[in-house]
Amino acid sequence: MTALQIGDPAPLIFGTTRNGEPYLEDPQGVRHILLLAFFKESCAASRRILPALERLHQAYRTDHWRLLGIGQDPPETLQEMARKFQISFPLIADRDFQTSRSYRLTHVPTLFLISPGGQIQRILIGFHREELEDLSRTLARSLSQEPQPITQAEDPPLQPA
Repeated sequence: MTALQIGDPAPLIFGTTRNGEPYLEDPQGVRHILLLAFFKESCAASRRILPALERLHQAYRTDHWRLLGIGQDPPETLQEMARKFQISFPLIADRDFQTSRSYRLTHVPTLFLISPGGQIQRILIGFHREELEDLSRTLARSLSQEPQPITQAEDPPLQPA
């Protein structure tokens, strides 16, 4: 669970890029849809969701939305994960859990869909195949595009966080 609710303002995002650079973003100033994906390398559900998120990232190539992965791992581990899972979306290391605490995480993976202007629009916890497909449909509708599948037939229906 998370104590943040739909409609709440999204907190600041702090971290370190895969290249070791400091990162700070205020979702309140964002003018596009933002999907935050919190994960950890040691979590099986996190490792399962990353390929689906990459497919989501590839399916909707437009400047009207952005996917940001926030890993609870060092930048070096994120580099390794990006290679292993062929991730092309940005990954931020949350080593001191500052952003995770701001978002009041209790489980990973947790996804936050944030509307332009910075309000939390949707929260997904764990790997739920149908919820991920619904997220893809929601994003497609918001972007006036055709929905694309992002999970695979061999994915389990559910893998808890």
